[in-house]
Parts: sequence; C-alpha cells; structure tokens
Amino acid sequence: PRARYRAVAGAGVVIQLDRDQIVVVNELGLELLEQLKAGATIAQLATSVSANYEVTFSRASDDIAHFIAELQAQELVSQQAES
Repeated sequence: PRARYRAVAGAGVVIQLDRDQIVVVNELGLELLEQLKAGATIAQLATSVSANYEVTFSRASDDIAHFIAELQAQELVSQQAES
C-alpha cells in the first residue's frame, strides 16, 4: 500500500494515498510505526514497550499484533512484522 505518516502535535497522522484515507494514531502508535519501518519485529517492539510502560511483554506483544492487524485491514501496512 502507498501510505505515509507524519508526526503532528504528539500524534501520528497516517495517510493511505490510494484511498484518500486518514488515520490518527497516538504517540506510541507513531513510535511503533517508525520502528516497524526500520524493520523491528513484534518481539523487539514488545520488549521496548514493556521496558518503557507498565505492561508485560506478553500483553505488549498481543496489543502490538492487534495494532498491526488493524493497520493491515485498512491497507496502511503491507505485512505483519515477524515475531
């Protein structure tokens, strides 16, 4: 998919260029998008999230997988990061 994102006032704006769709994500969502773009895996993302927020690795991993699946469903990312 042709999608672009930008930081705007502490949040992220994701634009799906082929469908003229805009999705707003919070600061953590923007951070995850940036790390995904850099090639991070779900396990790497979950490690980072669990170290910086009061959440277990397992919960972070599940939530991140769900977040990525939602982005895929809206054609904002092309494939899920490996575990």
